[in-house]
Amino acid sequence: MEIGCGKFAIAISDGMGNGERAHFESTETLKLLQKFLQSGIEEKIAIKSVNSVLSLRTTDEIFSTLDLAMIDLQDARAKFLKICSIPSFIKRGIG
Repeated sequence: MEIGCGKFAIAISDGMGNGERAHFESTETLKLLQKFLQSGIEEKIAIKSVNSVLSLRTTDEIFSTLDLAMIDLQDARAKFLKICSIPSFIKRGIG
């Protein structure tokens, strides 16, 4: 998603469990994150806000993982933020 000012966000979310409920949780996580980021909220605060909103929605213990890459095309940098997800690797060059 484009954030503005030459910044882009790439995000992946995986809802807990399987099937329709897990799909719903990960979709909602990404929608909330997109709204927060596009409103200009800094990414660390946006992630904390997503967690807060999701935890207030239900008394069920339903969680989603979140991998977020913030890419700034103006200074050619990327920042990776992860919530409850496995490590990521950056591969450079050909194997």
